[in-house]
Amino acid sequence: LTLLTPSVTFVSPEAALEQGINAYRGGYIEFAIPALRFAAGNGEFIAQYLLAAILADNTGPHTNHAEAFRLLRQIVVNNVNIDPDDDPRAPYVSKALLTFGEYLNRGVPELNMPANPSTALRYIEHAAKFFGNRDAQFLLAKMLISGEGGRKDTALALHFLSTLVQGGHAGAQAFFADLGKAYANAVKAFYDAGCRYLQFDGTVWAYLWSPAEMEEAP
Repeated sequence: LTLLTPSVTFVSPEAALEQGINAYRGGYIEFAIPALRFAAGNGEFIAQYLLAAILADNTGPHTNHAEAFRLLRQIVVNNVNIDPDDDPRAPYVSKALLTFGEYLNRGVPELNMPANPSTALRYIEHAAKFFGNRDAQFLLAKMLISGEGGRKDTALALHFLSTLVQGGHAGAQAFFADLGKAYANAVKAFYDAGCRYLQFDGTVWAYLWSPAEMEEAP
């Protein structure tokens, strides 16, 4: 691998993309960034995605949320309705949609952009439903339970949670375990207070246990 310098020029966007990917894979992130930035600025999709992922990473030394958000917005605007099954860009667009939605949900202070949960919900839901992104489905479920984003849909949320739990999604399994503990603690608190009859009216919880309900779910 020939190391790059931040001031290097590139023969073409394709060459810059190749050099950026090689530097990234070799762990030379500081050299990958200028190459990817050049390729991304010339319309190379993978460069846009990879650069956005690097800059959105809070654990790394190259975090730049403003630039990451702009890159993600470009990816989303240009690719939001590509074929989720046959287009090779679909997995990357799916992840970009989720990250873009998360930015919208919390806001981008670097751009003086306030949080916009209702718009965030639309993008996260698109990633969850259209692209089948499991992490987006998990986040969507939590938002639909809490009403974050201005909409509550417990039945749909529990449908996603149940499917994710059965599919081994670690976040959903942990969430479901915490939910069970919360209910157990609440029941015990009622019992300790002297209650001997307690009825749950949330019939949509059947989604979490009934295969028949799962079959009928949208």
